[in-house]
Amino acid sequence: MEMKRWIWAGFAIVVTLALVATAFILPAMQRELNNSVRQKLAVAGPDFDDVTVTFSGQEATLTGSVATVDQKYRAGGLVGEQIRGDGAIAAHLNPVTAVINFLVVDPDRDADETFHR
Repeated sequence: MEMKRWIWAGFAIVVTLALVATAFILPAMQRELNNSVRQKLAVAGPDFDDVTVTFSGQEATLTGSVATVDQKYRAGGLVGEQIRGDGAIAAHLNPVTAVINFLVVDPDRDADETFHR
């Protein structure tokens, strides 16, 4: 009977820690990742002005358009390999586990001056 009580207490602790992680840690890490993505794409140049990155957990989804196929794969690589959070939570992790690249290649973007100002 005593062992059963310890099992239930351990189970309650594990469930509580999982709920705390889901409610507080993951949203904080997603905010850090979103900030890091915005900064990294801004530094990469105006080619990525129309790229939007959303996170579902640690999976990044890229949407929008770029001018070339090279830029499409460069944006995916940048998000998948170079994004790190600034805070204590995400700084020590490899936060992006998968990148889903739905970027559309639009060659007309390259000819349009408004995208390169």
